[in-house]
Amino acid sequence: MKSQQRFSEDVLDYIKWRGDIKISPEYPINEVDYLIFARFSYLPFNQIALAPRESVKSFSEKMLSIRRNAFNQPNDRSLVEALSKSERFLKIITTDYVNHNDRKVENQFGAVTIHLPNNELCISYIGTDATLVGWKEDFNMTFMPTIPAQEQAADYLDRIASKYPSHKIRICGHSKGGNIAVFAALSANTELQKRIIDVVNFDGPGFIPDFVNVKFHRSAEMLSKVHNFIPQGSMIGRLLQQDGDRVVAYSREEGLFQHDIYSWQIEGPKIVRAAKTDDSSEIFNSTIIDLLKSRSLEERKTFVNTVYDIVCAADFSSMDNLRNNWLKKLPTLIKSYREVKPEDRELIVSVVKQVISLYSGTKKEYFSKQKPAKKTTKNGRNPLKRARQSD
Repeated sequence: MKSQQRFSEDVLDYIKWRGDIKISPEYPINEVDYLIFARFSYLPFNQIALAPRESVKSFSEKMLSIRRNAFNQPNDRSLVEALSKSERFLKIITTDYVNHNDRKVENQFGAVTIHLPNNELCISYIGTDATLVGWKEDFNMTFMPTIPAQEQAADYLDRIASKYPSHKIRICGHSKGGNIAVFAALSANTELQKRIIDVVNFDGPGFIPDFVNVKFHRSAEMLSKVHNFIPQGSMIGRLLQQDGDRVVAYSREEGLFQHDIYSWQIEGPKIVRAAKTDDSSEIFNSTIIDLLKSRSLEERKTFVNTVYDIVCAADFSSMDNLRNNWLKKLPTLIKSYREVKPEDRELIVSVVKQVISLYSGTKKEYFSKQKPAKKTTKNGRNPLKRARQSD
C-alpha cells in the first residue's frame, strides 16, 4: 500500500496514487472521488451491451473495446483505463443508467447510480453534451422556472430512493448535471432529504432567484449538505443564484476551458484551492447579472429561441459541427436571420450591443477599483502553496 501522499496534476494521477486503497472508514469518499463519480454519467454506457448491474471492471472491459470517438472526450477513455486498474473503484457496481435526448421537447438528460460500501449510493447526473439541444436546454434556464432535465432529475432521485429504501444517498454532477443534482435534492421531501449525505455541484449554474424561494425545501440542514466547486475563471458556475457553500478550485487552463474537470489540479485527496475567482470571472458575472436584470423573461425567451432557430435552420446538429462549419454555412445563417421577424431581429441586435457595452463598462469600472497585483507566479506554475494534505 502506498503510504506517502504526493502532488498529482489531475484526477487521472489521483487514481494512480490512491487507486490501490479501497473505500473504507479509514479512507472514505472524498471530494476527488466525487469529481470522478460526476464523470461516470458521461461515459458511453449506451454504446455497450449494458447489463442491469455492471461493475467498473465489467463496463471498463466493454468500453475499452468500442471505438474511441464513442467517448464524450478523449480523457474519458483514459479515465476508464485508469479505473480498470484501480482497486479503489474496480468492484463498484453501477445500475439504473438512463440517457434521453429529445430535440422536439428540447430535453437532454442522463444519470447513473453508483453503489458504494456501507449501504450507500451515489447518483451521478450528466451535464450538457455536445448536442445543440443540450445547450439550448441550458439557455432555457434563464427564462423558464424549470427545464425538463431538472424535473427528470427529481423523478430519478425519487425512483432510486424508493428502489433502495435502506440506502443513504450521495448526489453529484458536473455543469448542468450539477445544477440538476442540486435541484433534485432541494426538491425532495424532508424525509428523503434526511437520507442525503452530500450534494456536490461541479461548476454548474444556479437558479432564477424568484423560483428558488418558492419551489425548494431549503432547510438549513439541507443547505449545509450542498457544496459547489468552481474554477478560478468560472463562467458557467457563476450563472444565476447558487445555494450552499462554494469552493474555488485551481485549473491549469484559461477561460472557458477551465470548465473541463480534467484541468483541475489535485493534491492528495483534495482539489487544489485558488485564492479567489479571477478578474475575467468577476467581470463576466457582473455583466450577466446586469444583462438579466435589464431583460424580461419574455425578452430572454425570444432571444434564445430565435438564435436557436437560426442555427437549427442551417442544420447544425452539435456544437462541434457549429464551431467547425459555421463559415461554410454562413450564407444559410444570414438567410435565416433575414427571415426572422423584424422585431425579433431588432431584439437580437439590441442584446448583442448591450452585452458589448456592459462588458466594456464593467471591465473599466472593475479595474479602476483594483490595486496593482503583486506578482505571485513563476514560469506559469501554480501560484498556490501546497496545502497540507490529509485524509
